[in-house]
Amino acid sequence: MEFNSRLFYFEPMFRILLFFFVLVNSSCSRSVDEYTKYVYAMPENIFPYQAISDLDIWFSRLCFRGLTKIGEKGIVELDLAESVKTKDFKTFMVRLKKNLKTANGDKIDADFVKKSLEHLVLNLPVNSLVKNISRIRLLNQEVVIELKSEERNFRDILSTHIFLIHDPKDKSNSTGYYKRKGNEFKLISEDSEFPKLIKPVIWKVHNTSSEQNFDTSLVPPGDFLDTNSAQTLKFNLFETWGLVLNMKDRFQDQKHRDCFEAKIDREKFRSNLLGEQVVAFSFAGNSRKEKPSSDCEFKEHFVIEVPVELGKESRPICQYFESLSTKITCSIVGFNRMLRNIESNNFDVSLLSVILDYPYLKSLNLLLDHNNSFRIVNIPLDIPSSLENLSGKDYLNQFSKFIKKNNYFIALTKPQRKLIASDVEKYIPSLINPGYDSLENLKR
Repeated sequence: MEFNSRLFYFEPMFRILLFFFVLVNSSCSRSVDEYTKYVYAMPENIFPYQAISDLDIWFSRLCFRGLTKIGEKGIVELDLAESVKTKDFKTFMVRLKKNLKTANGDKIDADFVKKSLEHLVLNLPVNSLVKNISRIRLLNQEVVIELKSEERNFRDILSTHIFLIHDPKDKSNSTGYYKRKGNEFKLISEDSEFPKLIKPVIWKVHNTSSEQNFDTSLVPPGDFLDTNSAQTLKFNLFETWGLVLNMKDRFQDQKHRDCFEAKIDREKFRSNLLGEQVVAFSFAGNSRKEKPSSDCEFKEHFVIEVPVELGKESRPICQYFESLSTKITCSIVGFNRMLRNIESNNFDVSLLSVILDYPYLKSLNLLLDHNNSFRIVNIPLDIPSSLENLSGKDYLNQFSKFIKKNNYFIALTKPQRKLIASDVEKYIPSLINPGYDSLENLKR
């Protein structure tokens, strides 16, 4: 799951870009030979099931491919697999395409895939997407994956970054189109569609007037760009800014969560932000008039962590929260560190942004699994059966009500992002998987 990446998306993964709030800028200003990917930090761990942030997952998908993937129309299609068949949704037969090789020239066959999946199960046994696997075996050059219980969306689950096929003995042995060399990613396939070199570059405010084709769809909201010479489109990525609470400690009692939520004036919080945002009371939005309360009081001191990657946004956000109570301290920390704190339950409150790509909404259920590295709750929950059966807007509304009723996640605002591009129609998708590309989704 992407929140796990460290995001965030992430459902029958129907795919979530849970990531936190990716401050990534996807640049299209490149020649045929080179592609510049603007980022808020350099990628750290891009090994498939260890990648957590959306940033790391983006680059992980450059170097590793899965049995299935999300294609240009946002639907799951085959990748390394030639076919994925099942009769009962418990036993899946996977046949691979022919002549597949790794960067080192090793053959990607059924045995290679079996060892990759076994390595995943061994190292990530409690993950909600993995723990349902009971056995992996070979039969007539096919990989047979046996599940403990029926899973009708297993083909979709295989498209998540967790299931990217890898070499357990050599993490650098790429199974994808690119191989990492330092902070550059060099093309190892002969596919002329892809640039020969992809370079991550730390985003810094600069004049973009000389750019011919570029995408800044994931640059944080605010005055970060010179847009005089570019086309501007405004859009929302089903993104929600909000607070994740440690329910094993400070906020175990719902009364404390309710008290915190009641003290927040979302309109005042929004007014402190540089970028254009709208007030949100849940994942579904649900705007309403708000009357912040000061009747309740916090019994214990607690710390709110805000990502330093928000740049100029960080300090006013902290100032707002600290104005609510003398019991609140706000700390500006690196995003990766913040997510590691969440994963280890070593936090009180963290400000995150959850981004999903409609209509892949069922991925949100993974946010409620306390065993996931990317989650919004860290205690076991009884998930309503309706969240397993509904889909689309009905699902999102029920999910939002469930979260809101218990204040498992305190929604604050929804950013209105801007796409800056000189020619949207000529934009080249993310190269690795168009289904994970925000601009490509916008074009759809």
